[in-house]
Amino acid sequence: MIVRKAISLFLVFALTMTASGALGGLRSTAGAEGALVELQAGDYEGTDEVWDFLLGAEFPGAQGSFTRDGTIAKSGSSSAKVTGDFNGGGSYVALERYLTKRIIPADATSLSFWVKTADAASIYLVLMDGSNQNHSQKLTLQQTADWQLVTVNAFNTGAEYSHWGGANDGSWHPSLKKMTLKVARAGLRSGLKSGAVWFDDVRVKAAAPELAIAQTQVGNVFSGADKGIFEVLTTGDTIVWEAYDAWGEPAASGSTPVTSGKLRLEVPVPTNGYYRLKLTSYEDGGIRKTIETTFATLPSFDLTAVAQSPFGVQTHFAHSWNREMIPLVKYAGAKSVRDAMFWSEIELKKGVYSYNPKFTLYMEGLLENSIDPLMTFAFSNQYYDNFQTPYSPEAHAAYANYTKSLLNRFGSQIKWGEMWNEFNLSSFGGNGPAASRAEVYYELLKAGYEAAKEVRPDLNVLGGATAGIPSEWLEDLFELGGLQYMDTLSVHPYRYPDKPEGLLAEVASLNQLVREHNNGQTKPLWFSEIGWPTQLDPRGVDENTQAAYLIRTYVLGMAAGVEKIFWYDLMDDGTDKKYNEHNFGIIHNSGDPLGAYTPKPGYVAFATAARQLTGATLASQDIANDMYRYTFLKNGQSIHVLWSGSDEETHITLKTQQPLTVTDMMGRSSTYTPKDGEVYVTASKEPLFIKGKITKVIKSSKYLLASAPFFTDDAVSVTMSVYKASAAKPLSARIQLQGAVQQLQVAAPGTYTVVFPGIGEPGSYTATAELAVGGKKIGALKNTVVIRQSEDLKAKHVWKDGSNFLRVSIDNTKPLERRLTQIDWQVGDASQVLTYDTVLPGLSQHVLDLPLPALPERTMTPHQLTAYLDDGTEMTVAGTLQLIAEADMNPVVHRTLEVDGSLEDVEDLAGINLFEEGHSRVVPHNGIEDLSGMLWLTHDSDNLYLSARIHDDVFSQTKSGDAMWSGDSMQFAVSLGTPGEAPEWYEYGMALTPSGPELYRWMAMTGVLAGTTVTNRELEITRDEISKDTIYQLALPWTELAPIMPSDGILSLSLLINENDGNGRKGWLEWGGGIGSNKRSSLFKPMVITAEAPMIEPTASPAEPTPTVTPMPTEAPNPTATALSTEQPAPSPTSPGT
Repeated sequence: MIVRKAISLFLVFALTMTASGALGGLRSTAGAEGALVELQAGDYEGTDEVWDFLLGAEFPGAQGSFTRDGTIAKSGSSSAKVTGDFNGGGSYVALERYLTKRIIPADATSLSFWVKTADAASIYLVLMDGSNQNHSQKLTLQQTADWQLVTVNAFNTGAEYSHWGGANDGSWHPSLKKMTLKVARAGLRSGLKSGAVWFDDVRVKAAAPELAIAQTQVGNVFSGADKGIFEVLTTGDTIVWEAYDAWGEPAASGSTPVTSGKLRLEVPVPTNGYYRLKLTSYEDGGIRKTIETTFATLPSFDLTAVAQSPFGVQTHFAHSWNREMIPLVKYAGAKSVRDAMFWSEIELKKGVYSYNPKFTLYMEGLLENSIDPLMTFAFSNQYYDNFQTPYSPEAHAAYANYTKSLLNRFGSQIKWGEMWNEFNLSSFGGNGPAASRAEVYYELLKAGYEAAKEVRPDLNVLGGATAGIPSEWLEDLFELGGLQYMDTLSVHPYRYPDKPEGLLAEVASLNQLVREHNNGQTKPLWFSEIGWPTQLDPRGVDENTQAAYLIRTYVLGMAAGVEKIFWYDLMDDGTDKKYNEHNFGIIHNSGDPLGAYTPKPGYVAFATAARQLTGATLASQDIANDMYRYTFLKNGQSIHVLWSGSDEETHITLKTQQPLTVTDMMGRSSTYTPKDGEVYVTASKEPLFIKGKITKVIKSSKYLLASAPFFTDDAVSVTMSVYKASAAKPLSARIQLQGAVQQLQVAAPGTYTVVFPGIGEPGSYTATAELAVGGKKIGALKNTVVIRQSEDLKAKHVWKDGSNFLRVSIDNTKPLERRLTQIDWQVGDASQVLTYDTVLPGLSQHVLDLPLPALPERTMTPHQLTAYLDDGTEMTVAGTLQLIAEADMNPVVHRTLEVDGSLEDVEDLAGINLFEEGHSRVVPHNGIEDLSGMLWLTHDSDNLYLSARIHDDVFSQTKSGDAMWSGDSMQFAVSLGTPGEAPEWYEYGMALTPSGPELYRWMAMTGVLAGTTVTNRELEITRDEISKDTIYQLALPWTELAPIMPSDGILSLSLLINENDGNGRKGWLEWGGGIGSNKRSSLFKPMVITAEAPMIEPTASPAEPTPTVTPMPTEAPNPTATALSTEQPAPSPTSPGT
């Protein structure tokens, strides 16, 4: 437990030193509205409070130290002792801390701290402002060896004031980002060349903001605590707060008055776990502001007692991360991190190696927290091979020297070293002649291995570090002898958004490949990267699913013999919720609106798994009927990890003769006593940890909990089916949903229903039932309650009769008649109110097309539309539109095709020459004979047709399913509207696999199953080895692309051809983009769905008949509609105007 210093309530009689000078532009105007609040910026009581100690590297020669001195303190139990020794030269030593918004979430107006020294006559204070400008001033101290209080009321003035960096204008730009306390040679008392200064109790005064939270623990993670503690700053007079668990269940709530702009809020929670906290500030009864954050309470965990652990996490401390989050690694229970000190940042001068504080300080932090680093040696260097991926003997020798330098600098602290990262990917290994070739990596690996063993024979050297498990590339590496130059094989077997269970087959196949090239023996195997991102598009998973898959990955990996697994990664790399690279983390980014470093459910899942399984060994495993059960032994006890591989909720019976302790993925534990040798639980995609002896798991139960979907605000009925109960031993069931509790007393078998108040927001909610007989808990069930919106509003961009429309769909999903009364729309700067009196029958859909105003072409324009119903319902939909001229779109012509292996039906059409019109990312690409092709896109009312002739000199495809992309194959993506409009889309792949033609779906629109083989299609893929052509023919029903349909008139599409010549994927030939290098629908090609097919020779074949298309129902706006925000004349009834 961290000891926090209490704020003194008494006057302190001490000498106060105030910096002179005017305040300048320091104070925030917000200070006039609220009180000044005081926040602690440093108390030096524990290692979680990170201060960096620097030796003034720009003036070499200074020596010194920073320690937390437990023998001297102004308050609390320790202070900061800083020593400086300038006998060897140098100018200063410094103590530095970043005062991020998590610490000081308001505009600072003054700074104070206590100083004690007999050696220094003055010190220097450097403050960094919001523009990254540094403001330096000299602070003269009184001649006393006692504690003295220094207060600074002006940040951009004072003795010997100077400024640099950032805005560099001498003005203070809120807010305070960093403070540096310098003990300088020039500030020592006369005759001294060394000295010591103690600092304590650093405080900042700031103007109270409207509403903000200052973290009392980094990331709001409270280890060994049963409550969250927050410093709440506000100009309001009352804070109303609510805490919810990972499933949205209310956990605690309250209302607390606020005085003087600050409240120390303690949020007690019933159990360990993940929580979301909502705060609302009120003033005089009115709402001022609402904010949210997340926090976690965890059991204590002593990482110093852990010698070996499979639990690791990827970090980027050597690149850019603030090391203040290192304690979060410790609290998670991760014994190791994977990081990299880039070669280009260490060998800054050829043959000279330097290690700036960015590297040394975080290594000190890892050591201080008992965390071991896996060091990845990467990437290119500016002095070798033109900064390309090193391919020459000279560059490989230089890479070896960099490896030796790094190992010599940090010694035995580095236990494991990994040679490069994802060399098999063009983005990491394909820059220049290296071309991601296995033979180049072999030479690099060999050089790095031999260098590492020269200086550190004990170092565990990892090789491979591949993206995915590219069997052909690895086989090439192994055949060259690569296994001789690695102690451990590492891979990055990403599978998102698919489930993790496919890892079992992949690991088994990889181990067999190793045996074939290693005298029948395997190599130790690590996953040095793996993860599931939570971005809001088809490739992401929701945060609870990430948490569940994290635990399943570690358990599956441990069971398969994987020694260490490094989750990628600790922190989200950014705040764009739709970009996957910004969403791999299990804590939020430092700039996230939910607060810096705050936990996602995945963080608590990691902590739960680490506490349960660190030190455990696998005893048995059982996979049957989609139920996964792994049994581990730890401290003489059995720990079973159990989940449903189908991700469906299944009520099960655990046969046992002793009490079982069941812990869910958020760390909540309950103990159940068997009734007639049975305990009852619900298995789902979320793993359960069950401690105790289980003799059998039965996929059925005497007690079931169920519900049907309900509409918002309608009463919710939850049904419990009881198959065994008696009056002598009645069953007690405590059923809970959204904080409401219903009690059941059951004396006979039957079906029992309890009713809960309606829920106002659509989504999935969890009902739980705690079962007891005779006062003893015998189990717990859960059921996901689905709440549906009783109406839905959708809008999509369509092309009809040569014009652009916004097609609006209103679904009345209730069996009651309702009326549409009004639609408000805005597109760019244009807006309008349309009035209606339209009956919406129960269980019906109403569709209308609104003509779009004139907009600039190829420009993303925002739109928003709100529909009003007569019962007071309001629905809003928003998005973006991009208009593209028909001439600039690619045609999808109307023609029905026979899927028969022949291209005769399309050869008269103007196809797409992929070699000429596409972009090659094949390395190397040796011209048309290497890889080229033609593509044709057609449609009819039933299907979208893709036909292609791909010329490829070598055909290689050994995979199927989600791995088909690694061999010769085609991938394509389809989205609604024009490129970039749709936040979701489909991504398919088709290949001639060893089992025959296969169509696979990686990504899909919401509600459509992704990560599956698709059989609802017509598909022919044939290979002609004489012509070296592969023919693809696909008829994909529009139902597999819903809600895209041919009557939309437009869609967006991208396509690529994967290339593999038998030694791993060489790259791809793409038409469009947004599939291979990244997932971005804005890179797709715009397509117009035409009624007539343009011919190469117009007279070559008879014209196709014009198809009969039944138009979707449309409705003209009411003529009394009123135009808004425009100086134009009122629009006609059939047009929303401009």
